Amino acid sequence: MGFNGWALTALLQPVLGRWLAIEQARNLSIALALFGMLLPPFWLSRQMKRKRIWFGRYLFVLNGLLAAALVYYGWHTPAPPASGVPSPTASARPRPRPRLVVATETPAAVALVTPTPEASPTPEAQAHFVGPAEAGKKYAAVDRYALDTPPSMEKDPLTLGRYLAAGARNDEEKIRAIYRWVTDRISYDARAFYADDLPDPSPEVTLRRRTAVCGGYARLVYELGQAAGLKVEEVDGYAAGVGANPDEKENHAWNAVKLPGGWRLLDATWGAGDLGDDHQFHKNFKEFFFLTPAEGLLVTHFPSEEKWQLTLPPISRQEFLRRPKRRPEYFQLGLKVDQLVGELQADPRATLDFQAPQGLYLDAELLSEKEKEVQGASLVDRDGDRIVVNVLPPEPGRYTLRIFAFRPDSQYGQEVLEYRVQARSGQPDGYPQIYKEFQQHSGHIFGPSTGRLKPGLQHFELELSGARQVHVGDWENELQRDGDRFVGDVLVEPGELNLYAVFSGERGQGIVTYQVGK
Repeated sequence: MGFNGWALTALLQPVLGRWLAIEQARNLSIALALFGMLLPPFWLSRQMKRKRIWFGRYLFVLNGLLAAALVYYGWHTPAPPASGVPSPTASARPRPRPRLVVATETPAAVALVTPTPEASPTPEAQAHFVGPAEAGKKYAAVDRYALDTPPSMEKDPLTLGRYLAAGARNDEEKIRAIYRWVTDRISYDARAFYADDLPDPSPEVTLRRRTAVCGGYARLVYELGQAAGLKVEEVDGYAAGVGANPDEKENHAWNAVKLPGGWRLLDATWGAGDLGDDHQFHKNFKEFFFLTPAEGLLVTHFPSEEKWQLTLPPISRQEFLRRPKRRPEYFQLGLKVDQLVGELQADPRATLDFQAPQGLYLDAELLSEKEKEVQGASLVDRDGDRIVVNVLPPEPGRYTLRIFAFRPDSQYGQEVLEYRVQARSGQPDGYPQIYKEFQQHSGHIFGPSTGRLKPGLQHFELELSGARQVHVGDWENELQRDGDRFVGDVLVEPGELNLYAVFSGERGQGIVTYQVGK
């Protein structure tokens, strides 16, 4: 009888939870289960002489029906998941960098394209691809439930929080339902932010207006979490994003939630979308800011209370401000870099050493103080999982270095990292231009290493894994092959000079471009 009662209650509660608050749904489910369990046998015992036989048959049939219902319910329910801007705004949208297909057999190749939380000593995220589709699979059912919330359940935080919790099977799904609802229903108040006229952050006002800045987002998540029976805290601090002022101490708010595995962090403001260059808010749901690894969020979010860093050892505000700007894709793509100081010293060059998964490609862009791209100022070499980005400014001064990452078969790269570069000296000749195939085949240039060459006899030496032939300029100037190394002297003339490699068949792929001066 106890099993039957539990099974019937488990089946009724999710159904009733769509219309009632969680406590009401639970109480009504228990009452209906008791009624359904006790009334039929009582009636049968009153009507039938052979009481024991009918009572036994009733239990046998009911057990069979409940078992079938539980199997059906379990089969159609996804498995539970494993537990696992600066001022108050979303960060600016990273500018995508196009990757164009390199032309074959032509010289016109194009560039490559409140209890004290427990801290984690992990310094970096693990290296693996995590895309939005993959990350959202485990929450597919609870996401649908949250996004389908009827307007009648959205009138006040208590009703909404209880409704969202009713569709969840554990605390992680409860906070997921809250995060998904808030990021979908609440828009960032761009007008108030740019007018420096911040609105009332109370949850009731946010629910009515359906707009807020970071304080409103964080307060609403807190209130919904309390209504859902969760341990949720608001975290105040500094975030580096749109309009960030390093002299400010606090300009942002986000949340922490206590789950079975410990305290986790989330930012519904940045998870909802971005502020664009047009000063408008653009909806753009982000998985990254839900239960973000502490070391990942600490790249852009610095809490006022040290305990909410959730990492060991904690860092100072000065160290936080000195770090390079890393975007969520840096962690999602599994990148690691050796330089965590935000300003590189170039005399005349500077290098960055990355560890990157196979299939991922990097490109670099150096910008002058006037935000103008400097041509030929970067060179990217790859050797297995190691990628080295070389930077060579043309003259002394201050620059900005942006690193872009390309997923396999993607047409656009995502900005993942930004450094400041202080050049003490310069080299105007720069680097040659390289293409995707060169990096894909672990290419390395031994010489010439400068992008501008003088007319006349030049010595070429490079390494390119998997290539059968390498030609300079045209098919007549083929370099001598020794394993993966290609060497030869070629007479070059003024103009653009392209190197081609043959990997299979008879078609050449553009791999490197030099400029030959007069």
